Amino acid sequence: MSQNELAEAADVSQNTVFKIERGLTKASRSLPAIAKALGQTVEALLSDDEPEAPAISPAKARLLRKVEGADELTIPEIEKVVDAIINAETLKAEALKAKPH
Repeated sequence: MSQNELAEAADVSQNTVFKIERGLTKASRSLPAIAKALGQTVEALLSDDEPEAPAISPAKARLLRKVEGADELTIPEIEKVVDAIINAETLKAEALKAKPH
């Protein structure tokens, strides 16, 4: 995530993110929003330990393992299939809403 993306997600200025990363300012007011945008706790950000990865469901973990094992050339194909599934589910939901009762 870039400084600009983090700043936007946390609703702070990019300059604030820059200064915090370099230890040029204390981020007491901004830190909760930044932590939330990163999917972390304030304590985790202030810790010297490696940040914990946000928890994901077992189903998502299985899917990620499968994608990580895929050849780089097949990743765009996987993306197309996932997009098609999501689009089909969206269309199905819209059709059910529009169906008269």
